[in-house]
Amino acid sequence: MIVAVVVAKLTTHGIVERMRRGIANVDSEKSRILNELKIARSKKNIGAANQKKLELKKTKIHGKISRLKQELQSKEGEAEQRQQVRDAARAS
Repeated sequence: MIVAVVVAKLTTHGIVERMRRGIANVDSEKSRILNELKIARSKKNIGAANQKKLELKKTKIHGKISRLKQELQSKEGEAEQRQQVRDAARAS
């Protein structure tokens, strides 16, 4: 009878120890995965912020390009008018 109790106690102890190791492994895996998730979220947020900055720069550049195109057309028109005035002065 005592032998059966000792065997049962050793068996139970072995099962409990395996369960504890399993739980510890799962906890460490959970911690590792949560860390990876935190890093991924951080990278995603940084990427989103960078994307937003690039969109703002793109918008500003497009605005600047359109203003410069208008200015160029204006200068070309002024140059053409000056040329016409010169040609008219020469023709007179």
